[in-house]
Amino acid sequence: MAMAAQRQATEVVDDPLRNRGVAFDQEQRKRLGLTGRLPSAVLSLDQQAQRVHQQLQAQPRCWADARTMVGHPRHDLGLGAATSRTT
Repeated sequence: MAMAAQRQATEVVDDPLRNRGVAFDQEQRKRLGLTGRLPSAVLSLDQQAQRVHQQLQAQPRCWADARTMVGHPRHDLGLGAATSRTT
């Protein structure tokens, strides 16, 4: 693979706005130099979203509840709800 093609492939994979993961079809992978850089499966973005949704639904309920705590100050510090600090 030529250096320009390698650079283009790296730029596409590293750019979250252009990287479609396994949604690139075989022609796009070949044209962009992505062959061998992605899993062999081809799934549309809708199929990928559905797969993620199914994986999240299969998670234990306590994990789903914990997601609501992201960004909460006590969650970020690893402190429990009843924990208080004295200085």
